[in-house]
Amino acid sequence: MRAFCRWDVTAAPFATGKNPRFQYLDWHIPATAFADGKLRFFVPAAPRAPARPERRAYIAGIGNNRRVRCSKWLISRAYITYECYEEFSFVEAGVADINIQGLVCPVTKQPITVVSDEAVCTSDKSVAYPLRIGLPVLLGPEADTNRPWVRDIKAPQYAEAYAEMEFYNSVGRKRAEQIRADGSAKAVDSISMKHLFKIAGLDAEQRHKFPEPAILWACDNIDAASEIDCYRHIGSVLGKRVVQVGGSGTVALLLLLAGAAEAMLITPMIGEALVASEIARLLNVSLRCIIGIGEELPLADQYADVCFVGGCVHHMRTDIAMPEIARILKPGGKFAAIEPWKAPGYTIGTAIFGKREANPFCSPITEQRVKPFFASFKSADCIHHGSFTRYPSIVAQKAGLMLSVPKAEWVTRIDDAICDCIPFARKMGSAIALLATK
Repeated sequence: MRAFCRWDVTAAPFATGKNPRFQYLDWHIPATAFADGKLRFFVPAAPRAPARPERRAYIAGIGNNRRVRCSKWLISRAYITYECYEEFSFVEAGVADINIQGLVCPVTKQPITVVSDEAVCTSDKSVAYPLRIGLPVLLGPEADTNRPWVRDIKAPQYAEAYAEMEFYNSVGRKRAEQIRADGSAKAVDSISMKHLFKIAGLDAEQRHKFPEPAILWACDNIDAASEIDCYRHIGSVLGKRVVQVGGSGTVALLLLLAGAAEAMLITPMIGEALVASEIARLLNVSLRCIIGIGEELPLADQYADVCFVGGCVHHMRTDIAMPEIARILKPGGKFAAIEPWKAPGYTIGTAIFGKREANPFCSPITEQRVKPFFASFKSADCIHHGSFTRYPSIVAQKAGLMLSVPKAEWVTRIDDAICDCIPFARKMGSAIALLATK
C-alpha cells in the first residue's frame, strides 16, 4: 500500500460496518463516518498532488484544518481527486522547522542529520524513518534501510508497544480531536491536564520555585505521595533539558512551566503525541514530540538532565529500558518514575473491582523486574507507599468518592508511618516511586 503515494488516511467504521484503512508514508488524516455512509475527513492542508517534487511541507501540530468531502478517489503517484465543501484556516511549516537536535537512530545510535519532506535520515542516509504529521517515527520496525534489521514487532523490545498501539492511539486521537474542536481548556478531561492550566495561571516567579511547595505541584488523588517524592528528587529544572517517556506529556509540560529550557515527550503512541501537541498549543509552550520506545530511545548519549516516566515503566522490558534511560542522562542526571507494584491482593482485587484504568496491558512491577533499575544507576531507591490504604482508595474513587490531594497525601503518609513500625509491611505498598541519579 505504501507504494502509491505519501498520504496516510485512517477511516472510522462506516455505517455498513466496514473499516477501510489506507496507509501510505506521510500523513495521518483522522476520519469520521456519518450516518449517510459518506466518508468525511480532515486533511492537514489544501489538497495538492502528493507526488509533486516541490511539495516540501508538513503540518505543525494539528491546529485548524481544511475540510473536504471525497466524492471519488483516484489514487496514483500523481493525484487524489477531491471536492471541497467547507474551508477553514490551516497552518503549514517547512521541513526545516523539524527539530532533530540530539536525535539518533534508535537501533544504530547514528545521529539523525538529514530531513526531507517525508523522512528523517542518518548522516550517511543508510537508515530513514518516516514523518507522520510532522512527528519523526523513530521505531525500529518502521525504518527504511537495506541493512540487516529486526522488523519483527513481536521482538522483546517492540512487542508490548505494538500490542498496545490500537488501544492507546484510538483513545488519544479521540481526545486530541475533542480538544482541538473545542479550542480551549474546557475540553480537557483529565485531572493532570486540568492541573497544568492551574499552574500556567501562576506568575513565572512562583512557577520557578518548583518543586516547592510540593502540594502545589501534585495532582494525583491516589499517588500524591509518590508524585511528591518524584518532584523533590528531580529538584529545580531551571534551564534544564527534560524528557518524559510514555504518556501524554503532562509532566514534560509541567516542567516547561517550571522553567525547563527544553522538554520532550517520547512515546510509541501517535495518539498520545497528538494530545500532548494540542495541550502544548493551548498553553503556548514548545514541546518536542517523538515517536519512540523506552527500550530503544532515539536520543544521543548524555542528552538530558532529567527523565521522568509516569506509569509506563511497567509496560517496558526493564532489562532493556533501564540501561537506555541511564545512557541518555548526563552524569548527575535524575530519573524518577511513579509505578504500580504487584502487592498481595492485586490479582484478587483487580478480578473483583477491575483495574484503575481501562488498560488491557498492565503488569505491575515486581522484585525481579526492578532489579535492572538498581543495576543501571549509581544511586537508586524504590520507595513504597499505601500498603493499607491505596487499594481501598482506588475502590472508593471508582465509586465516586475522591479525596483532595492534600488529604490523599496525608492519609498515605499516616499509612506509611504505621507500616514503618511493622516488619515488611512497607514493602507491601502497591505504589512505588523509582528515584535514581546517574
